[in-house]
Parts: sequence; structure tokens; C-alpha cells
Amino acid sequence: MGRAAAYTVAMTIDANLAKVDEVMTALYEIQDPEIGMSIVDLDLIKAVELGVDGGPTEVKMILTTPFCPWAGELIQTVKAKTEEVVGPPVKVTLLAERWEPPPGLF
Repeated sequence: MGRAAAYTVAMTIDANLAKVDEVMTALYEIQDPEIGMSIVDLDLIKAVELGVDGGPTEVKMILTTPFCPWAGELIQTVKAKTEEVVGPPVKVTLLAERWEPPPGLF
């Protein structure tokens, strides 16, 4: 890889990290309705994968309980907030892993 190509890759990575940070900042505003804390502080957002070439941006998240009554509302809010930053399409994927409160949270 030439110097120019390496520089372009580094710029792309920096731009992507900045965009992911912008998404996480937007998602920080969303409160878990049961616990009353940010879904980011609760570590419910596990990954943000930016879409490439018109593909969807994917937000991978978990819920505090498997049968969370607010799941649909949370998913729609996460989708809408992410679209405000990156534009559509955005896909929200619920992961099957069990939520554990981050150390020192409570």
C-alpha cells in the first residue's frame, strides 16, 4: 500500500470513528424507561457498524430484561436517533446475550 493509500485509509477510519462517536452521543439521550438511565451508560448498545455503499448502518443492542415491555419503543427510538446522524437506512439488531449491569453502576 502506497503512502497516499495508507493516508486515505487512516482518514476513513478517523471519519468512521467520529461518526460512530456522534451516533453514541445521540443515543446517550435515550433513557431506559424502567431504570431511568441512559442506554449508553447501561451498556445496552454493543456495536455501531456504519453502512457502506448505501448499505444500512447497524446498531447492535441488548435489553435489560428478555421480555422488556418497552422493546419496540426503544428499538424505534434508537433507529430514529441513529438516522438523525447517519441518515437511513438503519437496522437495529437485538442480541440474545444477557444484560449485566456495568461494574460500579449501582
